[in-house]
Amino acid sequence: MGIEQSPSASPASKPAYIISLALLLVFVVWNTSWRLTPGWSADDGVHLRFSSVYSVRDYLFNPELLRIASYANLTPLLNLFYSFNLSQLGLDASAWRASSGALSVAAVAAFYAASSQYMRPALALFVVGAWVLGAPFFYTAATFMTSHYMLGMLGASLCVWSFFRWVRQGAGVYLVGAVLFYGLAIFAKEVFVPLPALLILHKPWRRAVWGVTPMALLLGLYLALRYAVFGSVVGGYRSGHFIKVGDGWPLIERLAQLPATLFGGGWQAATFGLVFFFFLWRATGGLRVVTAAAIGVVLLPLLPLVAVSNLTEPDRYFFVASAVALFMLGLMIESSLRLRSGRPGLAFVVCALILYLPLQQQLQRVPGLVRGLNTQAAIYNHVLGTTGPMLILNPELPADAGYWSHVLNGARETQARLSGRDRYDKVLMVGDPQSPILFGL
Repeated sequence: MGIEQSPSASPASKPAYIISLALLLVFVVWNTSWRLTPGWSADDGVHLRFSSVYSVRDYLFNPELLRIASYANLTPLLNLFYSFNLSQLGLDASAWRASSGALSVAAVAAFYAASSQYMRPALALFVVGAWVLGAPFFYTAATFMTSHYMLGMLGASLCVWSFFRWVRQGAGVYLVGAVLFYGLAIFAKEVFVPLPALLILHKPWRRAVWGVTPMALLLGLYLALRYAVFGSVVGGYRSGHFIKVGDGWPLIERLAQLPATLFGGGWQAATFGLVFFFFLWRATGGLRVVTAAAIGVVLLPLLPLVAVSNLTEPDRYFFVASAVALFMLGLMIESSLRLRSGRPGLAFVVCALILYLPLQQQLQRVPGLVRGLNTQAAIYNHVLGTTGPMLILNPELPADAGYWSHVLNGARETQARLSGRDRYDKVLMVGDPQSPILFGL
């Protein structure tokens, strides 16, 4: 992307980088698996029920069922995650947590592999480490219902790694891999669809164009499927609209708030912005073009969501945005070190300062998220571990009683189906107007 291949680590330093990456992966497992109560949370009950009622063949080849499963975005691989785990693991919460942890480890390792193609290993570790420390990564890795984001990141990272190998070496196997991994990414989550807009800027440009061409064909097939499922090739969270003309000014106001949300506050966003634009100012013209394209790639999938809601938490919606922002910063630091024969001392200070921002999120926000997820898991586990009708009086849960009645009864129905039963004991949530109907009252 306008820069040369990353400097290789010296033989003496390679073990240090391998050990550092291994320790980072251990932290990922501890932070997003071991410190959490094995169990389910949030929307899991709905996804469990859907995957227990319908087979993979049912929803993959039925546009109506795929639309119901995907909601606002085409996400067949999310349902495959639930279907596969249900068939292999049943409702063993610990096994599900291990499966989710393995997926997170694979995605982090793949992101490091992709990053290290473009920057020295120490910078790649900085990029991946800062990403892993952030609240968006934790939220996405810690919940099963966001597994498709992680699967998409795995696919996108391996796509970038393979594409880099293709433009450098020209071996067809890398191009085939890049296309297949791009397919994995886009069928996991639509946020990865614009990836070729970055890859086409790769040097040498002629080979990059050849590499992106089969991706464009795959994208055409994807859009055709999306049209069959949703009746449109673009969409959002309002039927038939990506964004509306009337969204203009509110959209601008909400976009201006995104940096503070992502980094946890105004001064944190200002600090990152100053560092980012300082190195952008020092970058080459080609890298500036890539940076502008990266910003567009990040914002485009967020626009329909920003248009209909205020994003106030650094959660899964910033998962990809945080990764891209940090990758581009690492790329610009690498470029600055090369063009100006480097000031590694300045780069070290900058990296330490930027690492402090997600570390602050890790220390201040993540413990609260852990408590919330553990509370939800405990309630799910109690509902699934207790027989007979249940009345929940005052749950310490976010959202409304009707929502939790829906998801918890979905989990109980799944449990009954796995046991070969057609009927199950209902869960009544005080405050849910539908609960009396469920109990025939």
